[in-house]
Amino acid sequence: MDANFIINAQDSAGFREGAKGTHTSRTIMLAELERVLRTGASDKALEAIVLHENLLEKNTTSGRALSLQRLRELYGLDNSVPMFRTLSHLWVRDQKSLPLLAILGALARDPLLRATARSIIDLPHPRTWCEMLFVALFPLWLEVD
Repeated sequence: MDANFIINAQDSAGFREGAKGTHTSRTIMLAELERVLRTGASDKALEAIVLHENLLEKNTTSGRALSLQRLRELYGLDNSVPMFRTLSHLWVRDQKSLPLLAILGALARDPLLRATARSIIDLPHPRTWCEMLFVALFPLWLEVD
């Protein structure tokens, strides 16, 4: 597999690009993502559950809307987005894998997180399983500048 395949496939798979990513203002939002996945809903149905039924247990309507926006930026939250559809499918099969699925999804959709991944991987300490997996799954991204 060459680097051009990864670069050309990013848009159609649901990756995002740009100078600013969700992690400039939020974390990976793991607890919120799990609540969303438990509903099995996506797109407009999910929007109603988050905004009107307060799925994410936010104190204000603006907090609900902002959290939903950030989750959409990070994960797509729409089954028409291949990356989210895959994440959802894999989570159903193994719910314990959510932290790993979340970081992989966030890496695909958050340019800032992706841009800083090299710094974390290059740290001079024993690698965690997540770092080792990232290196194994995305070696071409690390070579493309």
